Amino acid sequence: MRILIAEDAIVSRRLLQQCLQQWGYDVVVASNGAEAWQLFSAGDAHFPIVISDWMMPEMDGLDLIRRIRASSGSNYVYTILLTAKSEREDVVAGMEAGADDFLRKPFDREELRVRLRAGERIVQLEQTLAAQNRELRQRVEEVETFAYTASHDLQTPLRTFGSYAQLLLADYGKVLDEEGRELCEEILEDALHMKTLLDSLLEYSRIGREPTPAVEVDVKTVLDWVLHDLRPEIAETGATVQVPEGLPRVVYPEGRLTQIFGNLMSNALKFNEAGKPVVKVCCDEAAQVYRFTVQDNGIGIAPEHADRIFNIFERLHTRDTYPGTGAGLTIVKKIVEFHGGEIGVTSTPGEGSAFWFTVPKAGERPCSD
Repeated sequence: MRILIAEDAIVSRRLLQQCLQQWGYDVVVASNGAEAWQLFSAGDAHFPIVISDWMMPEMDGLDLIRRIRASSGSNYVYTILLTAKSEREDVVAGMEAGADDFLRKPFDREELRVRLRAGERIVQLEQTLAAQNRELRQRVEEVETFAYTASHDLQTPLRTFGSYAQLLLADYGKVLDEEGRELCEEILEDALHMKTLLDSLLEYSRIGREPTPAVEVDVKTVLDWVLHDLRPEIAETGATVQVPEGLPRVVYPEGRLTQIFGNLMSNALKFNEAGKPVVKVCCDEAAQVYRFTVQDNGIGIAPEHADRIFNIFERLHTRDTYPGTGAGLTIVKKIVEFHGGEIGVTSTPGEGSAFWFTVPKAGERPCSD
């Protein structure tokens, strides 16, 4: 394993180098933090472990460790801070900078060896975890590619399937008996439902695959469009929708934000058995995010089902009771999380639900997909 030593004291640097080489490590030395950083940041360099003195000219150990932490990416680097400092505030400062361990000067050989072995184990575990994550991401991409291809390619035969049923009814409806006509109508109904499922699957697989530019969006304008589209449902149910003034502007793909609010507000109207549904939109501001909430007085969700509702095609009710595919919340969750946010729900059965999601403030994270 390759180790980088950053130490300005010649005697200590040579002693460290000798010990590590005796134990079979590949050692590279630097006489100060700036030189160590130059070696570390070289394109072909990789040091799983770095041992750095604290007090050095040009660049001290804390600054070196901060830079390593900011640039190491998926390759974890185990850092040991070599220092004569031992006060509590010094330990805290070193850990906050990103140090994994401390070694006091003058160091003990056996203590150094034990700490290096611990560092090796952690580096190996991190490397194993990184490899598993890469494999998992690859498999997820393969599944999403399959879902995209399958949902796209099945559209044409499905349309043919439905068209034949329509032709049967149109051209031979008078010849068919009642049972035959009912079977044709069932074929048509199932074909339409399957098309809706495929459309949902295709939409789900498109998130992150097809670029959607992030722009500055007025949330109030987005909600006005959503309410315009929901006018028939609002009129039919006699619902009251409350939208606050002073909503922020966010940097987000406008179509995606419209999807999120549209789905949550449509669900608030649909899953509601109150005489007059009440839907309330709220916004809370935190340091790095805006948190939006869509609250209703609907049927609510039992606590044991709170996670299930975000699974694709998961339904808590039959299609006859509440129409839909069961994919809407899954799509919303993927959009929110892809754009750096979180989503959740608090609910009481029989009293209503409050679905919330967060949007990073501009500058916290790029929002294009």
